[in-house]
Amino acid sequence: MPWLSALKLGMWEIRDRSNGGSVDRVCVRDRKQLLQLRHRGPLCQREVLREKGDEGYVYYQCGGTKGHGYTSLKMENAGLAQISSQGLFNNAPFQFNVEARHVGSCN
Repeated sequence: MPWLSALKLGMWEIRDRSNGGSVDRVCVRDRKQLLQLRHRGPLCQREVLREKGDEGYVYYQCGGTKGHGYTSLKMENAGLAQISSQGLFNNAPFQFNVEARHVGSCN
């Protein structure tokens, strides 16, 4: 996943573009964390469905009732990405569009 490996590690600010601009911060130690923002803890299996240039579309399954999701990630540069995701989390549907921006190192 070359489009993912170019992203910086460290603290990322996640700004929801579809819900009043709420902001969250995530310490990214593994870039794959950005593919499963709703399923942050569980180990999930991922399958790349499509990748082209600086963009990828991934399906992930977290096993049992933990859920699954489809994520589209478009890297604008090493510190900025547009992420859309939808799926099931704890048996409830979710869908979001966020902008992820690298803001420094993890504290």
